[in-house]
Amino acid sequence: MRFPRETHPQRHPEFTVGVVGGEPVRKGYLYLLDAWERLALANARLLIRSDANFVRYPALQQRLARLSNVEIVRYVPDINNFYQRCDVFVLPSVDDGFGMALFEAMANEVPCIAPPIAAHRSC
Repeated sequence: MRFPRETHPQRHPEFTVGVVGGEPVRKGYLYLLDAWERLALANARLLIRSDANFVRYPALQQRLARLSNVEIVRYVPDINNFYQRCDVFVLPSVDDGFGMALFEAMANEVPCIAPPIAAHRSC
């Protein structure tokens, strides 16, 4: 099944990177936030779609507090709407048996970046 991206005029002049995942340690959010901070991209936003309790992870909380261009997105009724907000999707997972979010992003025609381990285990 294919979910074509709707063409909307860009609401914000921001390059938007999206990520979807649950448990922050397995999903590699610490590495992602470190890289995001080092990149210091102008006019860019990182959307993290997760229901995880970040309070349990002080290192993540510290990074999130420093990064005003990172948004935690909680429940969305239609995940395709989340992907359509993204210019690129990143799967920073360090331990993913099957990166379903990677295929959801591809189905929404969003370019994807993933570590070799996710691609290897997903194929």
